[in-house]
Amino acid sequence: MPKLLPLLLLPFLLVAGEPVLVLLDGDTVELDSALARLCPDSSDFVFEPPESWGENLALSASVTVDSAAYQPGIEALTDGDPWTAWSSKPGIEKPVIELSFEQPVEFNRLVIFNRHTHAWGTAGGNNAARRIRLQVDPSAEDSEAYVREIELTGPVPLCLRQASGVGQVCFFIQDTSHDVFELPDLESRHLTLEVTGTSVQDIGRETWPEQVNCALSEVMLFYVPPTDS
Repeated sequence: MPKLLPLLLLPFLLVAGEPVLVLLDGDTVELDSALARLCPDSSDFVFEPPESWGENLALSASVTVDSAAYQPGIEALTDGDPWTAWSSKPGIEKPVIELSFEQPVEFNRLVIFNRHTHAWGTAGGNNAARRIRLQVDPSAEDSEAYVREIELTGPVPLCLRQASGVGQVCFFIQDTSHDVFELPDLESRHLTLEVTGTSVQDIGRETWPEQVNCALSEVMLFYVPPTDS
């Protein structure tokens, strides 16, 4: 699966078999070389929590997704590797993901990596999740569920001018950063992530309705003990 999917805004300017020359940092370089310089690789997707955070609790979770959204590969969400990613079935843009534990676990930090795996050009957007409805069902039966809407960062659009001076090449650079969400102290056996929005634009939905889907890279859970004041 390609790291970057470029959108050639003026394809009629490109001659088959000839390299595409673009301007990067004042230099004229071939497009493939520019992408290699700009695109992160697997070693750039790393999260090292403070020692006080303890273990990543999500590593022991059982992960499932609603049947319509495609199950194969879902284990990539909690394998501890932010580079690997799971994508829902084509045509399913808003999957519901559930993390389950054999015994209740206590946590108060949620970490999410959100690099994209497919794009429909910068005008059509990409399938990285953008908004998630988080729900944590409490262990105590008489307690209310914790619900929160969270917004994710995602891949960054970038355009390079063609060296000819006419036209440009646009694409997304995958996001190496991560979002850290502070939560109240929660204890539960179940955590649900309902994707309520992706980075797909209207033109993507209109032009490729059977292809648009959702991707997410990594979900991590930690318990951060209180500090002495």
